[in-house]
Amino acid sequence: MRIAAANSYGFAVYGARLKQVAAPPLEEGLLHFQSAGEVVEDILADDPQVIAFGEIHPRRLNQSMVGVFTAEILPSLAESGITDLVLEILFYDPAIEKNLAIFYKTGRLNSKETPALLANINLYVEACEIKELLYRARELGIRIRPGGLSPETAEETILQPDFSARDDLRLRAIGEITRHSLAHINFLLDQGRRIAVYSGRRHNDIHPSPADQVNGVNYGMSLSERLGEAYFEVDLMRGNNIRDPIQSDDVPQDGVNVLQDGNSYTLVFPQ
Repeated sequence: MRIAAANSYGFAVYGARLKQVAAPPLEEGLLHFQSAGEVVEDILADDPQVIAFGEIHPRRLNQSMVGVFTAEILPSLAESGITDLVLEILFYDPAIEKNLAIFYKTGRLNSKETPALLANINLYVEACEIKELLYRARELGIRIRPGGLSPETAEETILQPDFSARDDLRLRAIGEITRHSLAHINFLLDQGRRIAVYSGRRHNDIHPSPADQVNGVNYGMSLSERLGEAYFEVDLMRGNNIRDPIQSDDVPQDGVNVLQDGNSYTLVFPQ
């Protein structure tokens, strides 16, 4: 997919292919689409082996991008043949794996059959959003793979009252998520499966900062080296929680604005 250029009629040019977009480019490299699903469908047309989504974690619990991911992006993943979804927001824990197996068999989430899933803790995502994601993924035939912290590490890091002020705890937590997610990803790749990943933005970067490389909090670079053009990074940002290179003028009033740099995409949503 190459959407960085468009003509004056609002058509993005893909060599011999034309793709109508909602509007001409707002500025160099930035285009507007009606929905995230529309953008992701075009990325998936390039047949990635791994498409890794990274959100900027919100400051408040109810501002995660998980709801948008479930409603707009997950159906496009299923239609394109993505078979597995590695999730940072689920504990990397045998009890979670066992509960997921029961859930995929029965379609039920309850305190008797799946207590570990119901007790799963996440600082950024409401429990109801996690449930909706699980139900939708099962309905679409996508298998969920937990790639988050172990419950023990969660107790020692993210659940500590001074977690946000302590870089050592944050790096320990982020590093463990990276290792757990990458273990699932590489295992699934060895089986020839096509994979989506949902995590924080630092994990999926194709070009991480030198500090993130040293601290072991990134899997995007190693996957890009392994897969080449078959690895795609897709960052998700709300207008009230943006980072470079996105500026306030890049935030849409509706739909989604898209910035592309090679196999890296940034999707910018309204506030």
